Amino acid sequence: MSDNTLKTLETITNKYIQLANKLYKIDLKCPTIVISKLGTAAGKAYYKLWEIRYNIKLVNENLDEYLCNTIPHEVAHLVEWSLHGKATHLKNWKKIMKDFGVDKPKSYHTYNVQKCKRSLK
Repeated sequence: MSDNTLKTLETITNKYIQLANKLYKIDLKCPTIVISKLGTAAGKAYYKLWEIRYNIKLVNENLDEYLCNTIPHEVAHLVEWSLHGKATHLKNWKKIMKDFGVDKPKSYHTYNVQKCKRSLK
């Protein structure tokens, strides 16, 4: 992954944090962005660490989709946790996603994960 891609992930993540701050009148800081191999997960939000981990293989293969769906998905978890003390894929999370402009929030991704699966050999 290029430095440009990491910068893009950081910029878009921060964009959604700033949008949440404006919409909900809160003062969240941008989380630390960690690039890792997460198996088949597209991303994971860690509330206590205040970080989001993105799957490098899936970022490289699905950057546009990441920017429109995965990033707001993970940021919405941090926002829901900050506002409601929990992070789910239920009503509050869906509202945050819609407030972020995601018309049909999904709790799962449909990326091709064949290259991410570990070999059992």
